[in-house]
Amino acid sequence: MLITTIDETDSDGTILYGIDLTYGDSEETSMVAVHANEFIKRIKPDKQAFFFTFGTAKQFPYQGGYLIVRARNQAEAIQRFRRSYPDINENTVNCAFIYNEWKWIDKNNCCTDSICREIIA
Repeated sequence: MLITTIDETDSDGTILYGIDLTYGDSEETSMVAVHANEFIKRIKPDKQAFFFTFGTAKQFPYQGGYLIVRARNQAEAIQRFRRSYPDINENTVNCAFIYNEWKWIDKNNCCTDSICREIIA
């Protein structure tokens, strides 16, 4: 299941935008995630997409699929990921692999049957 909540407020607490998406596991889920990622790219152009993938190990937050973290750089993306999914083993990010957007496209991971589980923006 994809549950994504993205809220941004200005210094006065006024909500600038918000997204709350809930869909079942399907091809539609990944398409919605791709469109949400493109929307976030437009409103936060200073942030890149980083893809955190998951294998079948039970300690991973999800078994299979991936999630997207929007951040200025990989170090910030890892920090944001760890806020939601702390390390199980010290100093080891709780995922299988991390790709930036270019490597994700180069490896054709964006065209697999893998499901986007979440977007952290």
